[in-house]
Amino acid sequence: MQVVHSNVAFVPAASPVREAVALMAQRNISSLLVVDAAEKVCGILTERDVVQKFTLLGAPEQAACKVEAVMSRPVHFARQDHLVEDVIALHFAHGIRHFPVLREAPAGQERARHSVVGIMSITDIARNFLHGLARSEHEARPADVALYVVAFHDAAYASYRGLFAALGYDVHRIESVLGIPLVAKSPGKAALLVDMDHYATEQLQPILAAVKATKLPAIFATSHEELFEPFQKGLAGTCRDVALKPVDVSHCHWELINWLR
Repeated sequence: MQVVHSNVAFVPAASPVREAVALMAQRNISSLLVVDAAEKVCGILTERDVVQKFTLLGAPEQAACKVEAVMSRPVHFARQDHLVEDVIALHFAHGIRHFPVLREAPAGQERARHSVVGIMSITDIARNFLHGLARSEHEARPADVALYVVAFHDAAYASYRGLFAALGYDVHRIESVLGIPLVAKSPGKAALLVDMDHYATEQLQPILAAVKATKLPAIFATSHEELFEPFQKGLAGTCRDVALKPVDVSHCHWELINWLR
């Protein structure tokens, strides 16, 4: 993952926020690592901290406000030699959007300024992913892939049809649970997208059972956060995944193409 920036910017915790904001603008960056008097990393100041905390203060309070008053803490580091797994774990566990990258260090060692080798952000990761998607577009055009959508409402189906047809999928709707086994027997490459919203439990259960009985790749979409983690765990290691709405179409496309290769 070549998205780590080595030009990390630091700011003392006692610095005025206005000076820190000016430094961010000057360097064209979205975060600063905050260090204490002993040069230990004690926090991180991000654009979100500035917008959600600092800008809400009155002019006198802003003039006196120090970085330590609005910075985020504790700092969650990604290890240089375990970058991918650390970034994934930190983002989903804590909602982290900026990842200071650390040299390997023994457990319990304080995080000194010189131990930080770089920083990366969700924006960097997304940009890198999109560049990779563009590079492999000629291999990932699913012109011969039929995507069958199970959706309760016409509007939901129309939305999926528009999004996935634009990527080259041949999109169809399954009107009944009886249609799922027929899809599995159809010639050519096929995949399923099941929108779980608005179905009653007694309606959804036979749909899920029918999908499970096939070997087709499938995406399950839901707006219910309480379903996301159980489904994700249950589908681990299969050619199926659960997507929380609004659906990340690019990620679903990437998964389907890889499953169908």
